[in-house]
This record gives sequence, C-alpha cells and structure tokens, in this order.
Amino acid sequence: MNIEKFTDALGEVDDKYVTEALSYKKSKRGRKYIFTFAAAACILLAVVAGEKFLTPEQEVPVLPRAGATKPDDTAEGSRAPGIGLYNFEEFESGSPWNPDADLETLPAYKNLSYHRAGTPLGLSEEEMEERFSAAANALGLEFQSREAITETYPDYLNDMKETKGVTKITGTTGDTTLTVYANGETEVIFESAIALPEKYSFTEGSTSDDEAVEALKYLYGEYSDLLGYETPAYYSTKGYGIGHDYADDEGTIENSYPVSYRGYYVYDGSGTMEDKILSHDFRYTDFIPDENGKLKYIRTYDGLSTAEKLGDYPLISLDDARSKLEEGDYICQYDTPTGEPDIINPDDISGVCLKYLYNITEEYYLPYYVFYVDGGEWEFGLHTYVPYFIPAISDEYLDGITVYDGHIN
Repeated sequence: MNIEKFTDALGEVDDKYVTEALSYKKSKRGRKYIFTFAAAACILLAVVAGEKFLTPEQEVPVLPRAGATKPDDTAEGSRAPGIGLYNFEEFESGSPWNPDADLETLPAYKNLSYHRAGTPLGLSEEEMEERFSAAANALGLEFQSREAITETYPDYLNDMKETKGVTKITGTTGDTTLTVYANGETEVIFESAIALPEKYSFTEGSTSDDEAVEALKYLYGEYSDLLGYETPAYYSTKGYGIGHDYADDEGTIENSYPVSYRGYYVYDGSGTMEDKILSHDFRYTDFIPDENGKLKYIRTYDGLSTAEKLGDYPLISLDDARSKLEEGDYICQYDTPTGEPDIINPDDISGVCLKYLYNITEEYYLPYYVFYVDGGEWEFGLHTYVPYFIPAISDEYLDGITVYDGHIN
C-alpha cells in the first residue's frame, strides 16, 4: 500500500487543497490503523519566465502550461484518489471565490523558492532571524539556543540545484520547537500537546463542522499575536477513508470501516476578492491536533514572500473552462489506460472552485479552475470526487503543452 500523505490544499484540495492524498498508520498486532484518501494535484513543469510586472508597454511574459499526464509504470492504468465523501455537499474548500466573483485578471508568479527536491529556499538568513525573533516574542518564549541549518544531499542527489545559504533556523525551549524556513513557512511544535478548554472539540475525526469553527476561533484568539490577521476567516475541511483492524502482523484484515479526518485553517479575509484568494491560497495557518484532540502543531505559510510577480493576466470565463474540461483539455494526476483523456459526463461535475497550486516544487504559481468530478461509489457508500485542473489564464499567454512524467511531489 502507498503510505505517503499529501498535505495543502489545494489547500482544500485539502483540498488546501485538496492537497492531502494518502495517510497510513500501521499499528502493532491486533490494533487499528487507518488508510485514508484525499486529493492530490499534478506537478506543473515550467520552462520560461518574463518581465517582473506586466504593463501595456512591455512584452507580455509567456507562462508555462502543463498538459495531459503520463503516469509512471507503477501508476499505469490506475486513477489517483480524490476526496472521499458521502456526497459533495460535505465538501468545504474555504475559498472566498464564487462563480459570481467579478474578476477579469489575476496575477501569476515565478516561485523563487523552487527546488526539485522541495528544499526550502528564498529568504536570507537575516530575514529568517527576524521572523524567528518575532514569532518567539509573539509566543512569549525564550530560546536558550537556535541553530541555522543548510541542507545537503547524498551523492545520488548530486544533480539537484545547489543549495546556497541557510534553509531553516530552529530552536527549542524543551517543550516547544520553533522553526522558520527559507520558503516563508513557520512551524511551531508543542512536545507536550496543549489541551483546549473542555467545551471545545478539536479532533481529527469526530468534530462537527460547527464545533470545528468554534475551536478555530478559540485557537486564533490564543495565537493572534503570532498570526496578526486583520479579518480572520475560518474553515475546516473533511473527508473519509477506510480504516482496518488487522488480525496479525502479516497484514490480514479482520475488519474494515469508514474513517473521517479533518483539517483546521484560518487566513486573513480582508481586502479585495483578489487579496482574499491570495491569502487563502498562499498565506494561511494550519492548526493540527494530536490523536487526543490536543494542539500539536501550528504551521503558517507565506508563499508570496519568495515569489516574483510576473503580471496580471486576463482570465477565461467559467463557461470556457467547463468547455475545455468536457473536451478533454484538462490537467489531472493520472492518465487513462488508453492514454487518451477521459470523456467527462457533465452530470458527474459536482462542483468547481478557483485556486492556485501552491507547492515549493512548482516553478510558477498560476490560477486554475478546479472541477470536482464524481468518480463513482466505492466502499460504504462513499464517493470519490476527483479534481481536474483548467488553467484560468487565457491560452494566448500560455506556452505549449508539457507532458507530465508521472512524478508526484
């Protein structure tokens, strides 16, 4: 079984994005472990850049465009898992975008933190030190020591882009570890997870939608000095997978059952629709519980702190994007057994959102219409909703088609 877990939605997808794919926890003899599914997005390969800002007097930068995917041998003929839900009404991306949003353009960015292996690059050591000190002060923590770390690679990865400078600064008080990464991410780990007041439910599986929002409001209040959002916007994603009881160490399944999982997010909902979309997709916070419903991790993201704006680009309409989807002109994580695009049944299109793919292994950040298509029913009445990506930028600003080689971040 695949034991990777994809985390960031998208997102949301999360879906945040729908960007969790697989989690798998193995236990000792007779105990339970869980095999869960969420959505995973394909990787965009890029080859060209342009000017920093787009004005009528400047030549328009041409952007990369990814096309039909080509899975590797292990994935051939298989479909990537989507979001497992009983029905699409349960889906929550938290995106501020809606089909009636009056948007004519959105920016595209070159990711200056790009590295094929996912090494965090971008911020200088001095900039990370400033962020580390600000976070420590906001948390009211005094660190006895801190360490600046530069990642290195074994010989078999010597073809990777050379790492220059510090990639992260980390320190611990014994109970709390704070790490600032060069890609703009900040992580707080509580070695002794922190319990919320009894009236709040903050679990991975058993918390309701309303309870999740109440827990998020409480957590934001506790850590508002660290986050500093002008208008905090809260949302919680959920999905389902299949859990198993194992009868022995040989992996014999004794019992199977549906298992739910949940993510907790907050972002700054102030400003224009564009501001909100960028905050939701690039500048957000993830609160993560442990198995007992206590706060274990806080992760804040700031993807645009290491990105260069290329310009504001005209968007295609939602109707045009839907037409592309139905014509097979989409991006998805998997290929079909025949190598030809799926024929999408319009009746199977369950929902759509607009979002950026944010991952440090993306060379460029572009907006996409993401259509969620019902992939059919599987165990326990669950349905898999698979994301299909259509570039939201007009074709005239996109370069050719790059065939995806099947690698998954």
